[in-house]
Amino acid sequence: MYHVALIGYGYWGVNLLRNLNSNIKVSKITVCDINDEMLLVAKKNHPNIQTTKSLDEIWTDLSIDIVVIATPTSTHYSLAKQALASHKHTLVEKPLCTDSLQATELFDLAKKNNKILFCDLTFLYNGAVEYIHNYISNCHIGNIKYIDSTRVNLGIYHADTNVIWDLATHDISIIQKIIQTGPIQVRAISNQSSNKNIDLVYIFLYYPNDMLVQINCSWASPTKIRQMIIGGESKMIIYDDVEPTQKIKIYNYIKSDNDRNSTLTDYRLGDILVPKFSTEEPLKKMFEDFFQCIEQKQYIHVFPNDIIEIIRILEKAEESLNKNGELIDL
Repeated sequence: MYHVALIGYGYWGVNLLRNLNSNIKVSKITVCDINDEMLLVAKKNHPNIQTTKSLDEIWTDLSIDIVVIATPTSTHYSLAKQALASHKHTLVEKPLCTDSLQATELFDLAKKNNKILFCDLTFLYNGAVEYIHNYISNCHIGNIKYIDSTRVNLGIYHADTNVIWDLATHDISIIQKIIQTGPIQVRAISNQSSNKNIDLVYIFLYYPNDMLVQINCSWASPTKIRQMIIGGESKMIIYDDVEPTQKIKIYNYIKSDNDRNSTLTDYRLGDILVPKFSTEEPLKKMFEDFFQCIEQKQYIHVFPNDIIEIIRILEKAEESLNKNGELIDL
């Protein structure tokens, strides 16, 4: 049974607390926030919790086993470092931080203190993503030729970061899980010059087998779209996370020349598969994995190098943005 301290009861902290409070492995919860009103709301929604405004109280309380951090992105590194230095297992909402060297430092500190450092990459526990990963791993679509991902909405602007770290983190984590290999180059473009206020970005990832990945992320779209198209040699997968019932559609398609002397190619769709998959809440599964890692004293599904690589790709994408869309080697 764990005593968990949640730092930050904002947009995502609400979901984290709800899951923690329903988990049988959690015996006690302390919520820390600088906002008195948010602490009152947390206490009203979950009368059994304790609240505090003092971070020092969290670091010095020897009964606290785990610290969960759900604060602005710019604070993740310093808070995670303090939590690990206080010998607490630590979970940080995505992104872990915005510097791959700092991420490496945090994992080194966790290892030194025999603690588990975890990042809440929720989509890695999404039933649809797990199904797609297994389907592709079993070679059902052939070699992947391209991935086209769109994640846009009229979103919440974050003063301390940009849309790359807020939205593209999800897409990169999903793509890394699906294809199990990293890109060799990245390019990112936007129509804005201020790095902190970027609300629309196109990211292009290039792979050694000529596979191309395009990611479109925006906080400034009037409609919410969460769609990924994965084109293989023999099949195409469309994953639409907004679709209520048919989130995955798998299309058979045939590529053939109409005439041997013709330069035209004909693509014809065949059967369509709409598969079933687990609908268990990803956040619940994420916590189960985190607790299992603590109990087994090792990483099981998501490893430190996976998280560092995601941060490095995003880091290089931001570098490309700052260099007006220059192609950056990874």
